[in-house]
Amino acid sequence: MTKIRKFTAFTLAETLIVMGIIGVVAALTIPSLTNSTNSKDIVAKVRKTHANLDDAFGRMVAQHGELTDWSTTNIASNTLGHRLAANMKLSKECNGAATCSGTANTLTNEGAASGTPGYSAILADGTAIGVNIFDSNCAKAVGNTPALAKTCGSVVIDVDSYNGKNTQGIDEFNFWITTTGIYPAGTEADNKATFTNCKAAGGAGCTAWVIYNGNLDYRKATDAHVCNNNSNITLSWAKDKTACD
Repeated sequence: MTKIRKFTAFTLAETLIVMGIIGVVAALTIPSLTNSTNSKDIVAKVRKTHANLDDAFGRMVAQHGELTDWSTTNIASNTLGHRLAANMKLSKECNGAATCSGTANTLTNEGAASGTPGYSAILADGTAIGVNIFDSNCAKAVGNTPALAKTCGSVVIDVDSYNGKNTQGIDEFNFWITTTGIYPAGTEADNKATFTNCKAAGGAGCTAWVIYNGNLDYRKATDAHVCNNNSNITLSWAKDKTACD
């Protein structure tokens, strides 16, 4: 007698149900994975640009002398910006932000809109930089350390070259130009652009957090930095309060 073998398989309805479940799970998880990847990319780019700015500052001083020996005219934005950028790999120099982005007011100074920077350029990796000098005597105190007490101006970077939000703390990050180097805004010693109000004040004080803690978790928190996913954590410089997750 011929034996009839019976094979089991999923029905069309069962297959569609499984595919539907996979779709729902993907829809819930892929955006969070993408956001996590984007955040890591931003952190890496901010850190890299900070290292490049720091290196360029050292080379500039080696070529032109300490900023304390410069004339106030040479510290003016265009001159300092050109000398700083001369030690970085550029893809384009701009006559103000408008030439590169099509609109002015895309880079901010001290957390407030400052219009066209005195000097701006696009780096080889696509990061935009804008240099603003607000004290050619380099005597502006933005913090309670010797370095931050001798501030000349700021460098603002846009990690996606004006193509994204153009917002401090999201794709723009602020650094202080001092007589001794370039420092990220928002350190514990900073009293001009503090992390305490980094979101509420437009994000200018978020830079140091990104560099030293390696995350953008303030975007997962309220303006008071209380984590949305854990109300017991308020982000701060305390060792166990530097991440929401």
